[in-house]
Amino acid sequence: MADRRRQGHATRYKHVANYSSVKRISCGTEQQNTAMLWVTLFFLKGAPPQNMTLHGAHDFGSGGQIGSVSAASSLFSSRIGNQFKRVGDTLTIA
Repeated sequence: MADRRRQGHATRYKHVANYSSVKRISCGTEQQNTAMLWVTLFFLKGAPPQNMTLHGAHDFGSGGQIGSVSAASSLFSSRIGNQFKRVGDTLTIA
């Protein structure tokens, strides 16, 4: 995961977290060409690391993902319940 900051006309990315992602297909998901999605973000500083878990859906046709923050460590607990969306390489958490 990267934090995007705009400086002048260039966009700079800073690595702020690693992630684990699971897409699960089971009965009912094949018909909609979708999978259950589970992503955990592990932020770089701290041991154990601060983290945030996202649950939602992955659409195989578009590659898009939507859902919400389902769990988080204390630093990010105020984000629980917030919606997320991923389009291409950009993840946005509202």
